[in-house]
Amino acid sequence: MERNTQLLLITCPRRWPRLPPLGEACLKSYLDSNGIHTDVLDMNNYCYSFVNDELKRLWELPVYPMLSDALWDHLMLRYKGEFQNILRAIIDHPAQTIGLSIWHSAEKFSHKLAKYVRENAPLKRIIAGGPSVTLSSLEKNLSKTDKFIYADHCIAGEGEYKMLRYLTKKETNNVNKNDFKESDADSLPAPDYTQIYPRAYRYPRTRPVWMSRGCVRRCAFCVEHTLSKRYRQKSPELMVSELRDLYERQGIQHVIFYDSLINGNIVLFERFLDLLIDSRLPMKWEGQLLIRSDMPERVYHKMKPAGCYNLFVGLESGCDRILSIMKKGFSTKDAQKSFATCREAGLHFEVSMIAGFPGETEADFDATCEFMCDNASIIPKMAQINPFIPLSGSPVVRQGDGEVQCPPKDVVRRRIERLVALCKSNGIAVTNAYVNNLIAQTAGFDVINGTMIE
Repeated sequence: MERNTQLLLITCPRRWPRLPPLGEACLKSYLDSNGIHTDVLDMNNYCYSFVNDELKRLWELPVYPMLSDALWDHLMLRYKGEFQNILRAIIDHPAQTIGLSIWHSAEKFSHKLAKYVRENAPLKRIIAGGPSVTLSSLEKNLSKTDKFIYADHCIAGEGEYKMLRYLTKKETNNVNKNDFKESDADSLPAPDYTQIYPRAYRYPRTRPVWMSRGCVRRCAFCVEHTLSKRYRQKSPELMVSELRDLYERQGIQHVIFYDSLINGNIVLFERFLDLLIDSRLPMKWEGQLLIRSDMPERVYHKMKPAGCYNLFVGLESGCDRILSIMKKGFSTKDAQKSFATCREAGLHFEVSMIAGFPGETEADFDATCEFMCDNASIIPKMAQINPFIPLSGSPVVRQGDGEVQCPPKDVVRRRIERLVALCKSNGIAVTNAYVNNLIAQTAGFDVINGTMIE
């Protein structure tokens, strides 16, 4: 920590604790390269490291509102010493600006931290950004809402350019829903994970990385296109150079591409694979693959030699009518061909599924079940299956003015149970923990004991 540090970025609980945060690492790298000395405090990782095993288990539940709401109070009550140490470090930090990347699961904690900073270091400025701010900006002018009233400034969308403008006094107006500016991919330096982790991560030799931002599709249920307005991909030469640096200088052996899709630009993706093969880097990677009818088979066959050990594929439905309504951009025939080619290329992949999309009939879901049965020999795993979840800012929600008509919950529950049983009986692997894992836990949380209340 340098005394002239200008910005402290804080990752608040509760977020995925096994890997360092990619967004904050990207911001640090960009700002440092532009003369803004930046520190990152992964408060999520720090707090996760000192709680007991039961709370660690609950921490990793994706959607547990009662825990998110009560976590601050529980840490202050049961882990007061270590918790106050980190709070004191924030107050004593020389940076006069604090940046909070806010996710839905960390909103309440972020608000309480901001209140604490206001009371104990009133001269510090607070900047709020992240997915929660971006999605809220689509609905209203954030300079007029009280949702982020504690913030001196809000930033929607990607934060590098806007954060730099604000910190160099070139931008003083608060963000509004039309206020987006995105840099070209090659102008953004590699994520900087130095000074980011106060405690060891569960996967010490793995790091998240990005090769592209945005998405080439506009799926009806997704909000990715609201977080990044346009699709951009790094040059293959730059991406391979970043991976080589991670391996040779930092000892990283695995990377996870957090991109919405790794094959948005097939020409650049194939060039990346060729360069990675030629580099002979013994690095393994995984990412999300888009089903594309225009992707040559030779590209699939280059992925495993280039180090790919797993792919995540958003299939979502095995019914052509529903895929069309979802605006997925592919057919079941395209999916079948893609899966068969993955199989031939020796690639392991797993698919995600959505049950109960608006308009889905029993006949539509029958078609999905039939597709999975017919292709059980080439689909290794169903990664997850969840009911349709209406996300604010998604096309289907906007088109319905916030109202969507879905099949009854008990009908959707039975469909999910049916598909899970069918997959298991046909040899398709299913991880039970990822069935309905995006549904909010309704259980309460015991603030004193740190346990779930059924």
